[in-house]
Amino acid sequence: MNLYVYNGPLQYFLCRLIQSTFDGDSALGIQYTDCGDFTEVFAEIDALMGVKPLESIQFRLVDDLRCIGPVDRLFFSNRFNPSEVEIYLKLRKATKRFCAFEDGLSLYINYCFYRPDWNDDNHRIVAENKIKLWMRNSGLSRFRSVKPYFLVSKVYDEYYSIFPDIPGRRSSSKWVSLAPAFRNLEKIGSNCDPLSGALILSQSLVADDFVSADEYLNFIALVINDLILKNSIVYFKQHPRDPDWLVKELTSIPGCKLLPLTYQRVPVEILLAQHPAITPYGFWSSSLAYASGGLLRKAYTFAPAFMSHIKPSYKLLSLWGSMEKLLMKYEVSTYTPIR
Repeated sequence: MNLYVYNGPLQYFLCRLIQSTFDGDSALGIQYTDCGDFTEVFAEIDALMGVKPLESIQFRLVDDLRCIGPVDRLFFSNRFNPSEVEIYLKLRKATKRFCAFEDGLSLYINYCFYRPDWNDDNHRIVAENKIKLWMRNSGLSRFRSVKPYFLVSKVYDEYYSIFPDIPGRRSSSKWVSLAPAFRNLEKIGSNCDPLSGALILSQSLVADDFVSADEYLNFIALVINDLILKNSIVYFKQHPRDPDWLVKELTSIPGCKLLPLTYQRVPVEILLAQHPAITPYGFWSSSLAYASGGLLRKAYTFAPAFMSHIKPSYKLLSLWGSMEKLLMKYEVSTYTPIR
């Protein structure tokens, strides 16, 4: 029995991608809803991927797993969620192998942009985490509510990801490339007419207070107008935390519109696989790396142009500094709109 732990749409999509490509055994999903209940979106993903729904249980029923039998592989997204911590603690003795699957680019980035004190270069925090790790593994339950640092690289036996160079991955762990799984998506047909043109992937820079709404709006409008000159149409994929007024403003530009409803809530990789004439553009979205490394498709970042268009904060420069090497290494091209 393999178990897949997930919450959001991207996590569920990647679990299904792994399960449908590599998993010939019986499988069960464990859904936790700390960040919301996406059951309807999961059904949309299943329909687009052409797979039957994954049998799943809610996180609160995890105690019932002991009647199912031993766990061969337990898949986590490496997001350090408290629910994942509890699942790990309940099932670690019954599990043979712990597996990490990528959720965005989190596996490759040793930096937390919202809490610098969590980073590996903070020696005090590193020392504290080692003590917490030892105490948790010793079974002292009162430390279970602390940030779950024990789900680190030494725990994982296998990694399912696009790229092999994962910080901290021990040499004895196994790497399984997700590239064949992404390319299998291209074989899945689409029920809507073929789409072509440019696709702009929004990033939650306004909601996360990296830039002002005006800075973001002005730059994306510049990109849209430039791409319209080169494409018959430009699609806009809004981020879940984009304010509605901003989306309405951008999609009111002639030649720019939202994706068809079928693709608005599901991971964009499904759209890219089913519509190869769509070219993605964005800041540092993981979808750019997946398009390039998984679907072998041209993908573009306009982040450098954005940095020169505004006066970026130190926090924003630090974020891009970590992402830039990764995107450039995996052949995501740079795009600069004509002013």
